[in-house]
Amino acid sequence: MNSAEAVGAVREAVGGDVAVVAGVGRAGWTAGQYWPERTLHLDALGDVLPVASGLALGLGPAGRVLSVEGDGSLLFGLAGLATLASLRGRLGGFTAVVLDNERYESGGNLPSRHFPLDWPALVGAFSLPFGQAYRPVEVAAALAASAPVGVVRLVVRDETPLPAPIGTNNGREAVHAYRRMLDLRYGVRPSVPARKF
Repeated sequence: MNSAEAVGAVREAVGGDVAVVAGVGRAGWTAGQYWPERTLHLDALGDVLPVASGLALGLGPAGRVLSVEGDGSLLFGLAGLATLASLRGRLGGFTAVVLDNERYESGGNLPSRHFPLDWPALVGAFSLPFGQAYRPVEVAAALAASAPVGVVRLVVRDETPLPAPIGTNNGREAVHAYRRMLDLRYGVRPSVPARKF
């Protein structure tokens, strides 16, 4: 399956009433296609899982949060799995979705690892539920296996290049739009920006 099919199957299974934190490259682009008003895009490797975990903690048991990132990004921030494991009793629904293409597509298709990775053992080392899927019809079962707080690995292969951005993305505007969504859906009041001198 390709990334669009994988994330589309996630969207079909979980619906639209989620807060999404997405990583760089195709993972972020694809998440933004399925949840355009509900996706916070981060432009850094390894930050998606910690930021999404913090958001889920802030939203409390009523919140439903997805993190969507590539395998390379998750491997940059493995400590996020320890944080997720320590918080899972305090979170509502949280799923870390990993689009695994075994490469850093945004970085010139360099391999994301030079050794076989035992994903069930890796996630299991943190005592987190785990599911994985190779085809769109397997995604719903993988999500169920990872519930209520866990990790889903979706094995993807994309033959077409990532589309070029079609517009500018002002980070400040995107963050304010995301905060408005959180306020409307969860009653989370936007914080007052820090004063900079």
